[in-house]
Amino acid sequence: MFSFLTSQTVSRGGRSPQGMPDSLPEAPSNSLEPRIPPELISLVIDALARTSRHQTDSLRGLLQVSLVSKQFCLHRARSHIFRSVDLGCYQQGDDADGNKVGVEVRRLKGLLDIMVGNEALASYMLYFRVKLTPFIKSQQDLDTFNQVLPGILRRLRSLTMFVLESPNMFQWNKLSGEVHEAVKQCCSLPSLLRLDFQGFWDLPPPLIFSPPSLQKLSLLNISGDPRVQQAEAPIPVAWTGRLKVLNSQNAATIIAPCTLSSLPSFAALEGLGLSVSNNSDVQTLRRFITVCRDTLQFLNVLIIPHTGWTLDDIDLSFLPQLSRFGLFVCPGEQQPTLQCPGFIPTLINDCLRTQGNLQMLSLFITFRTSSLPSGELTGFLENQESWGKLDEHLTSGAARHLQTVNLVIVVTVDGDGLDAEDPEDRFEDLESHLMNEVRSSFPKSVEKDRITIEIDVRRHPRAQGSIV
Repeated sequence: MFSFLTSQTVSRGGRSPQGMPDSLPEAPSNSLEPRIPPELISLVIDALARTSRHQTDSLRGLLQVSLVSKQFCLHRARSHIFRSVDLGCYQQGDDADGNKVGVEVRRLKGLLDIMVGNEALASYMLYFRVKLTPFIKSQQDLDTFNQVLPGILRRLRSLTMFVLESPNMFQWNKLSGEVHEAVKQCCSLPSLLRLDFQGFWDLPPPLIFSPPSLQKLSLLNISGDPRVQQAEAPIPVAWTGRLKVLNSQNAATIIAPCTLSSLPSFAALEGLGLSVSNNSDVQTLRRFITVCRDTLQFLNVLIIPHTGWTLDDIDLSFLPQLSRFGLFVCPGEQQPTLQCPGFIPTLINDCLRTQGNLQMLSLFITFRTSSLPSGELTGFLENQESWGKLDEHLTSGAARHLQTVNLVIVVTVDGDGLDAEDPEDRFEDLESHLMNEVRSSFPKSVEKDRITIEIDVRRHPRAQGSIV
């Protein structure tokens, strides 16, 4: 890929072919001088690395470049090759003997082997993600994981992002003590800016609150260790005043206590994503709104409606900097009818009335129902008066700063209603009925292209087998 010129000016008496005198300094015969400056070589390698993000086979190009010159190409190419490490992406494969073995277990062992042989590689690793799924298929795989992973994590000194996830809830204490200590070390690195945990029971909260420079934290389906939660002393938060983005979904057992004991730790938040399924979550949201009133710009709220609570009393006027607001409505169980909760349009109207800087509004509503409605009117948007007020507001001068309004409705169907003939036609009919119903609720906004509407009706994955 790169051409290099070897300078071999060797004195042989007399004058050189170019007519230069013999007294000129001689260059060593093994000297390699690049035709282009090293800085330009680095820029070319960086450009190749950016291309590699969009082409599956371009990693081979970086590997080839790393072999061109140890002095000018090796380190720059390796800094891209090893920048991001993902473990747990593949499930299984064939070894040399044709036996089924865990590909990811082999990759795990291989990574440790090359890191032991070249300690400098760890300095290139900035983003490290581990997905547990292929490592917990058997006790043998889990034992290997517990033995090998600590040796890798202990060598990582420059991490800026660390992700540890399990798609299904996994007991934290099933990981070895060595894994716990190695993860704790990674979470304490001064360089760590982003930390993600997903799918763990009894995760120790100090892991989450220990990164001193943390700017982005994501917790999905996390249950905190009850022994730590029962402790009287509050957990110290190392990243106080530095955290910019928090995404907490089904992680209230960790986040809610922290907002009670260390609320100022979140005072610099610019982005917040929070799931709300009970009155305690509503109180947590209210505390966030209070402490982040001068900084919060992006707010996404996942609502899991239940009886006995509402968001009617949430006042978003405390957030003068808010520019993007997303409302995700996801009933936790099957619904006998398709009906949007009545407080949704009221909440959105209040938000629009008080937020002069709001530029993007997104409403995502997902439903899981047991049967398909038979009539043309689904009754989805009850409280037509509130939706009519929203339509009026979207087309008034008061919403002139609002640039984007998205309404997305996703319906998954799982039940006896799928046994009828031509289910695909019935899905298409429901999509059409819902689209007509929603458009008729926003006539002015549709006419003036102030709203984007998307409807998707699909069968639930578990219902696939019932379709003939």
